[in-house]
Amino acid sequence: MSVNWNHFKTINNKLTGKVNPKYYLKNPQGTQKDLKAFTQFISDERKRDNIGRAWRAEELRLKSHEDLHKLWYVLLMEKNKLKSDALLSIQLGQYFYGNAHIRKVKLSMSRLLTVVNERKKIRSEYRRSLEDEYILNRKRAEADAHREDVMARR
Repeated sequence: MSVNWNHFKTINNKLTGKVNPKYYLKNPQGTQKDLKAFTQFISDERKRDNIGRAWRAEELRLKSHEDLHKLWYVLLMEKNKLKSDALLSIQLGQYFYGNAHIRKVKLSMSRLLTVVNERKKIRSEYRRSLEDEYILNRKRAEADAHREDVMARR
């Protein structure tokens, strides 16, 4: 994706020397000092973060399909947030304290996929058994009809 750098250019009115308000706020709310304080705050909060554990497969097996679907997207958003934080930490030259959290989210996602694939396999086997049972019943019905037809001809 390319950036439209023209959007960020300063548009000066040569006659009045005013900056076009279309491109800049009249009262900017932050400074470089505020940015530094914000980035240090993120770093300090990450050090003290107590993170939970990964989801267990036994717990996930108790959830409905809709709950698993929602949980997948919650985990995906969390993973994206953590990856964004990691990238920001790299760009700011800070240590990223969320690597354990990323591992737990990935582990939860892999366990969730395992549970979903188990359910898919069970559904497939059940459908196959129903199809086999249906075919067997149809063959029996055809054999009975054929036997009755043969008996009727005698």
